[in-house]
Amino acid sequence: MLNFDLARGLIILYMIFVHVSDFYGELAYQDSTLSSVFTFLGQARSAPVFMFIMGLFIPFSPTAALQKNLKRAAMLFTLGYLRAD
Repeated sequence: MLNFDLARGLIILYMIFVHVSDFYGELAYQDSTLSSVFTFLGQARSAPVFMFIMGLFIPFSPTAALQKNLKRAAMLFTLGYLRAD
């Protein structure tokens, strides 16, 4: 389980780093090799991998927590759908 937690944490860090560096990063950094590596690790591939890893943990959740999380997910999905322009 620790491996999945580590993977989730790294994926979140990569996604944050890519978004922050795209917005605040200097042009010289954005053209660097380090930026290319972090962009590769944290851009379009990280969100589906994060969702897959989160889905792996559903069977390990207690039933009460699972029902609570499914209700919360439905509420968030509905709110996101209603707020979409």
